Amino acid sequence: MSRLWRGPHAAIMAGVNGIVSAVRVVRVRAILAGLLLAWLVVVSGAVRADRAIATGPPASAGLARQLAARDPGARVGGNTIVATGNGVRVFGVLRRPNFIAALGSRVTIVGGEGNDQLGALGDDATIRAGRGADLIYGGRGAKLIGGSGRDLLVDAAADATVELVGSGSDAIVSGRDDRVLCARGSRHDVIYAGKSVRISATCRADGARVLPLRRLRGRAPFLAARASALATASAVTGNGSNEHPFVSPCDDPNHVDCTVSAFEVRPLTKPWQNEYVPAYRCPADHGYLLRRDYDYGGLTTPFGVQIQQDWGRPYPIGISITGVLTRDGLTAGTATGFPNSSATNWIAGGSHWYKVILHCTSDRCHGLNYFRTDFPPPGCAFAGDRADAQVQIRRLSWNRISLAAAGSGGDAARAGSAARLAALDPGARVDGNTVVVTGDGASVFGTPNRPNYILALGSRETIVGGARGADELGALGSGVTIRAGRGNDFVYGGPGGMLIGAGGRDVLIDTKAAAKVLLTSSGHQVMVSGRNDRVLCSPRARNEFIYLGPSASVERTCRANGNRVLPLSSAGSAEFAPDHAHAAAVTGDGSNGNPFVAPCDDPQNVVCTVSGFKERPMSGPPFTNEYVPAYRCPSDHPYLRRLDYAPFGTELPRGVEIQESSHPWPIGVSISGIKRVFDPKFGSRQVATTTGYPNSSATLWNPFGKHWYRVVLHCTSDLRLASR
Repeated sequence: MSRLWRGPHAAIMAGVNGIVSAVRVVRVRAILAGLLLAWLVVVSGAVRADRAIATGPPASAGLARQLAARDPGARVGGNTIVATGNGVRVFGVLRRPNFIAALGSRVTIVGGEGNDQLGALGDDATIRAGRGADLIYGGRGAKLIGGSGRDLLVDAAADATVELVGSGSDAIVSGRDDRVLCARGSRHDVIYAGKSVRISATCRADGARVLPLRRLRGRAPFLAARASALATASAVTGNGSNEHPFVSPCDDPNHVDCTVSAFEVRPLTKPWQNEYVPAYRCPADHGYLLRRDYDYGGLTTPFGVQIQQDWGRPYPIGISITGVLTRDGLTAGTATGFPNSSATNWIAGGSHWYKVILHCTSDRCHGLNYFRTDFPPPGCAFAGDRADAQVQIRRLSWNRISLAAAGSGGDAARAGSAARLAALDPGARVDGNTVVVTGDGASVFGTPNRPNYILALGSRETIVGGARGADELGALGSGVTIRAGRGNDFVYGGPGGMLIGAGGRDVLIDTKAAAKVLLTSSGHQVMVSGRNDRVLCSPRARNEFIYLGPSASVERTCRANGNRVLPLSSAGSAEFAPDHAHAAAVTGDGSNGNPFVAPCDDPQNVVCTVSGFKERPMSGPPFTNEYVPAYRCPSDHPYLRRLDYAPFGTELPRGVEIQESSHPWPIGVSISGIKRVFDPKFGSRQVATTTGYPNSSATLWNPFGKHWYRVVLHCTSDLRLASR
């Protein structure tokens, strides 16, 4: 197996003002002639912190950012993680699809409950599938462990071990001295094996089909189908949207059940390039998708939908289609757009393509009941393929998964904690990314266009926020460096860490010891209470608010340029005592249909404050989270005021303020959802916040003690002062 590249590997963000990382060189071997991977976060290990002069991030860090920016998980509301580094452990979230890739050696990946796509480029990786229909790629010496879903496990490198656990999975194994093992009870698997691959006797005993690699479905079947479809290709109509899906006549319209194969191929060229799969629909004379499963292991498609690919290199593109179009209560086609579909290229080198084929029927009793997929269409008897429908439902359902801790001893305990924290998945509430990473010296990059929730458990790790999202970044391990992104980031440091503010209105917090906070731009808030904490400022740091604990210190530059240096006690909590005088008058249940409403504290004024809402208690481990309820201004002051009350490190609508139980703040809050009303003269005006996905979240970062947050509204009766 040829090496994909040699170069600097996983040194991060070389620090500022003399804080730099030297790079450990890692040689990475290619899987399938060049499997490059990327999603939400890039986790790169093997960083050694030395003091030196840095000229910028290493080449591998730049590549990692580029790959993370492609963010295939964003198309389906999922998680994206790219891991580069030795010994790193990454855990997928439970109830969303994960796109996880590892470039380092001895990496462990554990999938979640959804239909994940997981891969490793480096040596000796361990990848454990979850309960969905997972697509898994391995490298040299990898250990690929299937789950209970219909997985596809692929390895073309040497000395790999593939374990099939669930029934109905596919394995493509071609590396020298690879092995395939089958758990007892794993049945009806299909194994495509190279000449030197060893197959366990258990696999054959349980009815697995063992076939040579040449039996893989390749280009020939597609070319034959393509030739037969050329006559009807010009008849394809539509633009692939949900409103105008692609439609084409049947290849064999004289049959009750027909095939539609005239749709064009869809090329993908770059590693982790991704797109929404367009919408396709059965023709009017065969208007229903056939109730038959055409997908293979590792794909997620509705019944009646088949995917063809250029399988010169096995299965280069991962496909997920969960959205369907309906007709008369039956499935009739596929839907596109968020979160209905995605196609992700997993192979570097050359152009690859996929193609959608529909299998349609004119007999509604051969179709699939959209509302009750385990029942036939109304008025129809059960068909002989009822068992197929039940398998489909089991495969797509979200079941609890038992995440086994990887490693041993203290590493196993830390891995178990990481799995439990990842299961809390705060990013799911706001269509963001959630990453919990373990492994000393790892590095993590947030995706640029979605909020990132990143927690580092190991020591000497590095976290880099995304470009525009409002990220929440934190560390429990020692010596962790956290660089904020360009949004209004909430940063929570660990002992001996380095916190670096960036272009947004960040809040940087440290309650441990011997931490450093570096401000390189303007408009941040710093709260440090750890023993011997230190705050440093570049000449560009202006208009900063710096709150210091008794033993914390600040360099001289921080006292210039309009910066305010104050004792932490001056941020006190007295002003945050809830106003119980108005609490009894609160109405509503906090839903969007019935938001919380309370009277003004000072209703005689044109602009008033509404502080009577009850506090929201939070306690438990880091990443404990909830949706922030919906709140609305009272009827006599119905509009949110056009003034920004958002604290540092938060994203809030104008007229909305957050108060918390203590300083430094223990809870990160994000509210993006708002409700508007229209006035004929002044136009749209904001009146309330909204709750639920993806409108709001509150995430606990301080696990010690009980904490609370509270929403305060600033409302007005004057439309001219109202927020648009």
